[in-house]
Amino acid sequence: MNTYEPRGFTLLEMLIAIALLALIGLIGVQLLQGVLRSGEISQQHAGRLAEAQRAFGLLEQDIGQALKPPIAADHARQLNNSALALPGGNQQLRLLRRNWLNPGGYLPRSALEQVQWQMIDGVLQRRSFGFPAQATSQFDTLFPSVNNMRLRYWLNDRWLENWFAAYALPQAIEVTLEMPGYGALQRIFFITGEP
Repeated sequence: MNTYEPRGFTLLEMLIAIALLALIGLIGVQLLQGVLRSGEISQQHAGRLAEAQRAFGLLEQDIGQALKPPIAADHARQLNNSALALPGGNQQLRLLRRNWLNPGGYLPRSALEQVQWQMIDGVLQRRSFGFPAQATSQFDTLFPSVNNMRLRYWLNDRWLENWFAAYALPQAIEVTLEMPGYGALQRIFFITGEP
């Protein structure tokens, strides 16, 4: 006589196998969502760091090319009688810079440019004017989420909190930008002040 031996899986074994496969699938989906979320966060941080790099690069160009203003009365009034005018307290920096590109001399302007950095409602902006003063200016928003901008000036082996010297430049400027999530980002820029 033949005895019947069961072949295959019981219902309980099948249910356990299906539950394990569902659990593995759920873990896989959660891992994939976590990777995608972290990728998005990394892209956001990379974008904010690229903005910071761009802003500090422009600050370096502007401050590194800073000039003492001409002594002529017309030009002095345009710069508030100071090489580094700070009309808004420690939230604003205005200076005259050289080497404003004009390829081939096609544009009817000089190579000098007035640049104004300012904080307006938590946004760091760079404003550019021709020199002598032009009525129109160009705004460039650099940091949409800067909490604060602080400036300090290096002269004769010490840091100064304010700069009011007419027709003079410090040896360096320290710029500190406070951003949410990053804290204080600080750079020191040296000034040659001579062409």
